[in-house]
Amino acid sequence: MLRAICKDLGLDMRLRVGYVNSGGPEGAPAWISCPVPMPLYGTREFRSSLVTVYIRKDYLEQASFAMLVSTMAHEMCHAVLNGMRHVLRLQEEVVDLTAMILGYREFYLTSIEKVTVETMPPGLQAFMQRLNMASFSSFEVEYEERSFGYLTARELRYAASLMT
Repeated sequence: MLRAICKDLGLDMRLRVGYVNSGGPEGAPAWISCPVPMPLYGTREFRSSLVTVYIRKDYLEQASFAMLVSTMAHEMCHAVLNGMRHVLRLQEEVVDLTAMILGYREFYLTSIEKVTVETMPPGLQAFMQRLNMASFSSFEVEYEERSFGYLTARELRYAASLMT
């Protein structure tokens, strides 16, 4: 998946993935290791650079697909901004916005919402119908909004509305 994101972003440097139990910035689900200074984007030196993306194993086990895509796009946008020597490359919010601008907006928006639908088990539903208690075959929908990345859910929605 990370290779596909790199290809989509036009990044053709050498890439390595590290699955880790610990280390890196505190609380970060993933981080990137790039040469310092990063060679300029598009140069031969940039293409021969080795970039390592570290992803916590526990994050991989619990994150949704959209969260994983957004996280990987975010990390690779560090390489984009570093390769451009952008003055705001160290601002994590700018990295999130860059990933959104470069095509990962919908993954970010999906990552801030969690909907859980609980239905009555089919066996219990059939039993209730046999007892003429079909009205008890209701379901419950739970909606949760969570923060994701370095922008609040409100900031993500606002930025996305400006990008459409």
